[in-house]
This record gives sequence, structure tokens and C-alpha cells, in this order.
Amino acid sequence: MTEWFEALRWSRPDIAAGEYWRLLTGHLVHLDAGHALMNALGAVVVWTVFRRDLPWQVWAWVAAGGVLGVDLGLWFGTDLDWYVGASGVLHAFAAAGILQSLWMGTLLPWFVAALGIAKLVYEQIFGAMPWGPSSSAVVTEAHLFGALAGVLVVLIWRAMRLTPVVDD
Repeated sequence: MTEWFEALRWSRPDIAAGEYWRLLTGHLVHLDAGHALMNALGAVVVWTVFRRDLPWQVWAWVAAGGVLGVDLGLWFGTDLDWYVGASGVLHAFAAAGILQSLWMGTLLPWFVAALGIAKLVYEQIFGAMPWGPSSSAVVTEAHLFGALAGVLVVLIWRAMRLTPVVDD
């Protein structure tokens, strides 16, 4: 691994020692070009399908919530020493888009939601899907924590939209 990779990855001991930038940069560095390409292709697909379903401000909150959700999940829900990649945050985007599409009432998101849930369940039981470029290094918990964060952000946004603002 290169020196910059080591300096930027999500690393439990280094975060505990005060290197808090890793909570963000760990989502930006990747194991290799194949890993980065898989995340980039996934981002293109998710963005192409769901970009119009939520305002850009909500997508920004999904990104922040995804990073926070994955970070908190990895910190408190695993004993993982290090992590890299954007797939957890990508799962936040996918889950947010799917949930919002479900509310919009189209049929396709039900199928996509069922596939997404099946994928997450499969990963938690059996591990990474076999077709990834480095499937043995995939942190499937990041996918789950990211998806949960994306759902939570959309639920909060929808609840805020339904709550009337009272001016005193």
C-alpha cells in the first residue's frame, strides 16, 4: 500500500489517536483501480436512476448521513481495524433513492427494493457477492450501515416536510 493510502484510510487506531480526517477520507480512497471503478459505476447507475427523485439538498444530507452512518456503524458495530471505499455511502444513496421512489408510487422500485434487501441479507449471512474485483476484502457491514443511514435521512426529510412550521 502506498504512503498516501495509509495516511487517508479509515483506521480505528489512528482515529482513536485523534486523526479524525480519516472519518471522511476513508470513503475516498480505494483498494485498487477495480475497486474504484466498481464504486464509480455504481454511482453512475444510482445517479442516473434516482437523481430527480430528491432535491439536491437532500442528496447532500444523504451523503453526509451515509458517511456518518458508516463511520458510526463501523466504529460501534464492528471490531474492524481499517476500511476504504465509497460503497457504504453508495448504498446510502441507493437506499434513499429507492425509498423515495417507493413513495412516488412507481412499480419498479418495489422490485429494486426487494433485490436490494435480498443483497444486504445475503451479504450479512454469506459475505460479499462473488463477482466483486476484491470480494474477499469487501466490508459488507458498511453496505448495511450505509443503506440504513440513507433510509433514515429520507425518513427524517419526509417527516420534516409533513411537520408544519409554527411561527410565534
